[in-house]
Amino acid sequence: MRRGPGFGNMRKRAPLPAGVGQFRPFAKASCNRSLKLKIVIDLPNDKSDTNRAEALVALGFPAVEPVLPQILEWVQDVNWPVARIFLPFLADIGTPLLPHVLHVLRTDDDIWKASVLEHVVSKSGVLSRILAPELIRVAASPTQGEIDVEVDVIAREILDRIKG
Repeated sequence: MRRGPGFGNMRKRAPLPAGVGQFRPFAKASCNRSLKLKIVIDLPNDKSDTNRAEALVALGFPAVEPVLPQILEWVQDVNWPVARIFLPFLADIGTPLLPHVLHVLRTDDDIWKASVLEHVVSKSGVLSRILAPELIRVAASPTQGEIDVEVDVIAREILDRIKG
């Protein structure tokens, strides 16, 4: 019986560097014998795992789209080494990041809100404009926690930038 592509006649490739997502081909039987790729994405193990953070950034968007919520969790504290790698990357994603940023803004984690607004939203003109109604809410009627970590101040600064 003859085998098509992906059914046992694939050459072995050199291993990828540590922390880089690995492509693991698998075949699903069908009439057209299509080949599908499954991407294994390795998230950082801890706040200092910059090798895996850099590997994720190297994969780029949209490859990392399924793990955007987990990547956003790594920017809860901007002092973490992995956060310094992820923040500029997240700011460049733009509109596809919107539902994830909205999730952060609806949590009770005010430090996370401040981090995402200051280092992601403020650096993305498109996110700043789309999030204007939420920024107005934060600037006009912040919670006590948002006031304590100056989320309202950051929101006003972003609003001033998009107005002027």
